[in-house]
Amino acid sequence: MSKTAEYSGYTIESSPTPVMGSRAWKIRIFISWESKGAGITRGFSPAGMMGTEQEADCEGITFGKEIINGKVEDLALE
Repeated sequence: MSKTAEYSGYTIESSPTPVMGSRAWKIRIFISWESKGAGITRGFSPAGMMGTEQEADCEGITFGKEIINGKVEDLALE
């Protein structure tokens, strides 16, 4: 499952990955935007795991919004 959201001029794509040897899922997201006419995409994957793919998708989108809003320490888009 993959979830995409548009937020404040950015596209957040959640792409959770299964954790080998368990039933857990790792959050993995990509944030894309345009800057000076060029498309830019950056990937992020926070520490921790989720119990289901759907949880990882939802938390991934929330995590992306927090990055965009500057609320995740040491992570910035530009």
